[in-house]
Amino acid sequence: MYKCLYNYEFAMPFLTRTPYQDYTENVKQAQIEGLVNEVGGTQVDAIMCCPTAWRLPLYYSEVNRIWQEQAPLHKDPLPEDDWKFFDKVFSRIKRYMLGENYADPVQIGLEATRKNGMAFFISYRMNDFHYTYYTGKHKCPTMDPLWQDHPEYRIGDGAGHFVMNYMIPEVRAWYFNILRELAEKYDIDGMELDFMRHNYFFRPEEVEKGRGVMTGFVREIRSLLNALAAKRGKPLRLCVRVPRNLKLCDVVGLDVVAWDQEGLIDMLNASTHFRNSPEIDIEGFKSKIPRASLYAEMHFALGGAKLRHRLNSNVNRRTTGRMYETTAFGFLDRGADGLSLFNFPYTRDHQLNDPRRRMIQDAEPPFGILRHILDRDYLEQREKHYTIVPGFDLLPRNIPAPAPLEFDIYIADRFEKWIFEEAVLRLELEIEKYFIAEALDLYWNDVQLERIPGSGELFRPLSQEALPMPEELLFYNVPPDCLKHGNNKLKIVGKTTDEFFYVTLCHTLLTGIELALYKHKRD
Repeated sequence: MYKCLYNYEFAMPFLTRTPYQDYTENVKQAQIEGLVNEVGGTQVDAIMCCPTAWRLPLYYSEVNRIWQEQAPLHKDPLPEDDWKFFDKVFSRIKRYMLGENYADPVQIGLEATRKNGMAFFISYRMNDFHYTYYTGKHKCPTMDPLWQDHPEYRIGDGAGHFVMNYMIPEVRAWYFNILRELAEKYDIDGMELDFMRHNYFFRPEEVEKGRGVMTGFVREIRSLLNALAAKRGKPLRLCVRVPRNLKLCDVVGLDVVAWDQEGLIDMLNASTHFRNSPEIDIEGFKSKIPRASLYAEMHFALGGAKLRHRLNSNVNRRTTGRMYETTAFGFLDRGADGLSLFNFPYTRDHQLNDPRRRMIQDAEPPFGILRHILDRDYLEQREKHYTIVPGFDLLPRNIPAPAPLEFDIYIADRFEKWIFEEAVLRLELEIEKYFIAEALDLYWNDVQLERIPGSGELFRPLSQEALPMPEELLFYNVPPDCLKHGNNKLKIVGKTTDEFFYVTLCHTLLTGIELALYKHKRD
């Protein structure tokens, strides 16, 4: 089975400034090929090709005939009009898809993948929600006919988006026909059902019934792939990209345990959706899903910036190569069968010259790490940067709290083999008024930590985008001999008496926990 999955979203050639093409010319074949070739010769062994830009097919489809029927009649907004980002994207894609030099982007990507000795999967978004909140006069032109023509098929997700209701047979038939067309049209090695874009498929009161409905849908896709595999004389794998733990899968109506028991899936790609985080329940998946190979996903971003009353355009702190290596090492140590990379190249400029990003330094992705990303012996020898980010189970938390805060921080390193000469813990805070650092006592595995000076990043960042301000950071020395393999206990105690009492009156959030392990050497 494959070991390292790499998502290639086909919006990327049209959005991203790369070494292969700038924004000053229309998209050409070299751009599409280049985004595959740049991971050739690495440990990536499967390209997960998303053949759409949001809900827009990047190939000529007979199911969604937008390029044959709607697009030739579409008129771009006037220069003086209020162009939305999706207008720019659609216009740029349209020039390619309707141009004289058109060549099928998906086929180009497939052939480049084959030349680089990698497998080629179609990764299809099962309910893409990009710009589905535009339902009035200015609808996004990337919407498919199912979404545009049938508002009665839509359901609101509670956050302003309107996605498709899988309880409706016509919705399931649409997606099945799209997937069948793609599987028959291209010489794929497998298919990924991307249930993370967007993971909302049923009304809340219909989720319980919906689990059986979705299992039936997955069963149909499995039968489709089995039939094609028999004709082509090779196995066609079925992968599912799903939320990061079984509880969240169940909440949205994805009975992945039943899928595995029935033998419907070969691969399960557990995802934190957008932020790079270790909070994937590898142990829980492995205990309940014994058949399918388990992949843990990593992302290019750690999370969004605090705006501080500034204009922003999709501002996110970037995941560094060292963070990728550390996260990968932890996933593999905890039992993941393989790794998955989502949106890896989006450290590059992909905002089509948005003027709000002119002060932001974009960066080339850290491709060098992909040559060793599965090599546990290599990763073990590297300095480490463990990160806990907000938005999942552990963070954010109010601080100080009436009771001590306790966190389990998983360390994959085995300290009997490698010695780290220095370890530094960094806390990131979101402070409204005042905060006294001395009001906190920190303990690592019951050893009290010493607060030390610090002003910025533990390692050199990939770019300056969305980095925290120095006054939001606290640094502590962690004695290396109190570190251990596996779960380490971090306890944060707030003092609430005498001169420290008023600190409990201010609103402060703990929004980040990071641990750097420096300067290792052989014992």
